[in-house]
Amino acid sequence: CIVNIPNLKPLLPADWDGYGSPVMSERAFQQACKLIFAVEVEYLPTPHLGPESGGAVQFDWCNGRHALELHFLADGTVSYLKTVNGDCEEDGELPANAINDWRSLVEWLQDG
Repeated sequence: CIVNIPNLKPLLPADWDGYGSPVMSERAFQQACKLIFAVEVEYLPTPHLGPESGGAVQFDWCNGRHALELHFLADGTVSYLKTVNGDCEEDGELPANAINDWRSLVEWLQDG
């Protein structure tokens, strides 16, 4: 997925949070695009998307008992948090090209 992120950067200027955070990094955005295009998310509720400090972007889904947070960090790292009924079930990091791991997370969420 190649996305022209410079068109999106003006939406949140540098220091958008009042704590000196940079704009969303291109690498974080590209990782998020890879996830969306690599897995079938059309059967999931629409995620909540938002910026995070440090140039990261976060996706949050809630599907019944299951909730999933994905944090796409500025350096390309992807961290996740799975919860069941609000309690942490698992958290960790995914390698940059872990498409099968991403699919497994989405399948888990669909079982919510």
